[in-house]
Amino acid sequence: MPFYIRKSIQLGPLRFNFSKSGMGVSFGVRGLRIGTGPRGHYVHMGAGGVYYRQSLGRKRKKRAKAADPHQIQRDFAQTATPPVASVLPEKELERVYETAASGLLVDSDAQQLLDYINHRRRRMAWFPVMGLIGLLLVVFSAVAGKSLVHAGVTAVLAFLLGVVAWQYDLMRRFTVVYYDLDEQRTNGFRQVVSAFEALRQMKRIWNVLKVRERKEGTYTVKTIQQGQVVKLRTGQPPFLRLNLNVPLLPAGKQQLALLPDRLLITDRKASGTVSYNDIRITCRDAIYAFTPDQAPSDAARIPEGTWTASLGQNVFCVCGELLFESAGGLNELFVFSDRMRMRQFAETMKVFLEPEYARQIPPVDA
Repeated sequence: MPFYIRKSIQLGPLRFNFSKSGMGVSFGVRGLRIGTGPRGHYVHMGAGGVYYRQSLGRKRKKRAKAADPHQIQRDFAQTATPPVASVLPEKELERVYETAASGLLVDSDAQQLLDYINHRRRRMAWFPVMGLIGLLLVVFSAVAGKSLVHAGVTAVLAFLLGVVAWQYDLMRRFTVVYYDLDEQRTNGFRQVVSAFEALRQMKRIWNVLKVRERKEGTYTVKTIQQGQVVKLRTGQPPFLRLNLNVPLLPAGKQQLALLPDRLLITDRKASGTVSYNDIRITCRDAIYAFTPDQAPSDAARIPEGTWTASLGQNVFCVCGELLFESAGGLNELFVFSDRMRMRQFAETMKVFLEPEYARQIPPVDA
């Protein structure tokens, strides 16, 4: 039934409604209000303690179904592109590197943690709602011709609402994970982070989706057909709060986070993990052809005139490739202009492959 007894707090034109299912906020005049809450958007009418509320465009929740392994395989076949996409004439080859959707990357040892993270991140975000309400309050004060003092108080109130909503989202939607590392493991992780920081000093780092390869004698010359220059950083992964900062690698619509115990892959819809023991990391040198204006200055160059007749006036550089692969669908290629620094970073990553490297304290619901 659409009738119920409400509990609310009036604050100017805003009304905060409280119930067992959570908190809601509404905006309007007496007898007619429009609001939003844990159950969605609604219109609210009534007086004298008895009220009528009708949901606006609320969709029924579908009953969760058991995962079908055959369906997961079909989904993976649609989202993950095989490494070799097509064979071109004249000894040319195209390779595509694309990771499956993050929700399909599941490490069996982290299934419970992943379910917990994805459950919390799907909760409603109040910060955008409060931000919009705060903006409406400021605009209302300006249009109504209120005094500067009134407008200033309204702006401060809107700012405080935004801060409260942001902190509320942090508590409800983010997962806190604490890592307990002994001194030896802490030093090993610091070496990884230090080598990762050295990578950030490079002139160019690419996350590559498609590469064209061409045979020139005994050598293979590559050209980046589709990819983007990325900026590496250390920090906190999306929807997680850790007791340490971790290396973060942008990968198109996804992001890779090198946690102490596993690789975390995050996109806009879900988070996934892959155990380091299930990852094959390939570190190698490769010759890439660039136009003169795109060639990185810190890359080793091949003397001018080599293969000029067949590949045009290009600059040939020896770059470093770092390829992350797994049987579950991980397939990401990064190209580094300084191959020596890349090799040093790849060498430090061996610490992740040691047994029982990191012990993770289970997250506590805040």
